[in-house]
Amino acid sequence: MKRFLAVIISVCLVFSILSFNIVIVNAATYSYSTSWIDWYQFSVDTTNEIAAIKCADPQFKRGEVVIPSTFNNYPITTICASAFSDCNQITSIIIPDSVTVIEESAFYNCGATTVSIPDSVKVIKKSTFKFCFNLTKITLPVTVTNIDDDAFDGCSELTDVWYTGSQTDRDNIVIGSSNSYLKKATWHYNSCPIGAPHAYDNDCDKLCNGCGKERTVSGHVYDNDCDTVCNICNGIRSITHTYDNDCDTQCNVCNEVRVITHSYGEWETAKKATCTESGTKVRKCSVCSKTETNTISSLGHNFSTEWTTDKKATCTTAGSKSNHCTRCSATNNNTTILSSGHNWGKWVTEKKATEKAEGLSVRKCNECGLKETQSIAKLAADGHTHKFGEWQIIKAATCKEKGNATRICSVCKEQEQKELLATGHQVGEWVETSATCTNDGNRERVCVICNETEKITIKALGHDFETPVVIKEPTDNEKGIKQGKCKRCGEETTEEIPALLSDNASNTDSNKKTDGAIGDNEDKNTNNNWVIWTIIGVLVLVGIGFGVYLILKKNRPNNQE
Repeated sequence: MKRFLAVIISVCLVFSILSFNIVIVNAATYSYSTSWIDWYQFSVDTTNEIAAIKCADPQFKRGEVVIPSTFNNYPITTICASAFSDCNQITSIIIPDSVTVIEESAFYNCGATTVSIPDSVKVIKKSTFKFCFNLTKITLPVTVTNIDDDAFDGCSELTDVWYTGSQTDRDNIVIGSSNSYLKKATWHYNSCPIGAPHAYDNDCDKLCNGCGKERTVSGHVYDNDCDTVCNICNGIRSITHTYDNDCDTQCNVCNEVRVITHSYGEWETAKKATCTESGTKVRKCSVCSKTETNTISSLGHNFSTEWTTDKKATCTTAGSKSNHCTRCSATNNNTTILSSGHNWGKWVTEKKATEKAEGLSVRKCNECGLKETQSIAKLAADGHTHKFGEWQIIKAATCKEKGNATRICSVCKEQEQKELLATGHQVGEWVETSATCTNDGNRERVCVICNETEKITIKALGHDFETPVVIKEPTDNEKGIKQGKCKRCGEETTEEIPALLSDNASNTDSNKKTDGAIGDNEDKNTNNNWVIWTIIGVLVLVGIGFGVYLILKKNRPNNQE
């Protein structure tokens, strides 16, 4: 029971502490603020264009007072009498240069600790800072000529007066009565208008921020000769990096990289461009010898308009002609030139005919020299000489077959026949259809006489597969996959990679069949062992728990519940 109560009390204490912390946090984060415009009242004398200012609610005006320099485009020149009187929550006052008049008791019983009077003020009127008990320092400009009675009466904490003029200037100020604390304070002559010793932005700043007085400084500090930003004041300077030559891109001091323009000479041709292949040209920098390479585009073919005979036609075979490129051996507009046929000369009698035997006549082609013979019929029985007419073609010769012709003697009507030679094919140029990996190609040409086509088959090339890439590694249980691609047509091929053989899977299929029953028994025995050990573990835990319970019960006092 005592333990239970102790636990309850501890929990209550924890919650009490947590609640106390929350209250402190809420109280610490409380703040109060508002816009300055809510605490000021303005008045404007439109005749003289004079704007005056005063505090609207002294009870709640707090912290630093920054008096604006204008109101509705009118310069604020006057701080009204008792303008900030009894504003004891104010800590400091900043008066703009536009103010020329501070009326009596303007800061009477004010809580400010520091006040800076601008150069535009010449007179500090009666009771201006009277009973400002917290005022510790004030800045007076050399322009002030009169400090009226009670101006600083009761300013018991005033210790320092930062005066922008000299001691002689101070001695010329008319200081009224009841300003003893002002007179006793330490006067700092020729001080800055900001009301402090000379102030500089940093160790490199030569001119005082308040009065502009110049001092001697040791100089800016940089990391190296190329550093442009001072480590003290962050001032920027102009520097000149150091390079090996006009083409060096990295400064030798700071390693900064710059962009340069090389002084290249004229382009020179390293490899001439042809009709089908691009060339190259190079140029060299005259400073660092760096070379720049550029491509010269291929020229393209320039085919002549004049025909060139590539193969001269003969009496029996066709020729060809084309337009040749003026720069290379390429041709265009390949055209077949038909065979001209034989240009036969006159028949010449080699053997005269008689009544008993035929004669023989011969003619020769004037182009190729081919000879053609024909028989001269025997003389007629009456001894006349046959007078044959023109040959009449009975069957015309073709590209592959012979023909025949006949003629008739006009005297005796005897007929004479002769065989006409086959003309042979007159074929054009070969036209080729390229073979692919899977399809045959062919070359063919056509006879311009009979249109018979001659074909030659080009066997399919077959795939040219690149070395297969493994896209899936094999494991003990799964096959892997490797894939290749034909270099010509892009067709992909996929092959399986056999699964790996693990240490437990190295037995043959026959061993698996034989040992299957043993493996099953081993699995069953393993499962049974786990069940047995689990039961034993539970019993041990129960026994330990029961023993602890008996020990605690035995040692418990009789009066404890």
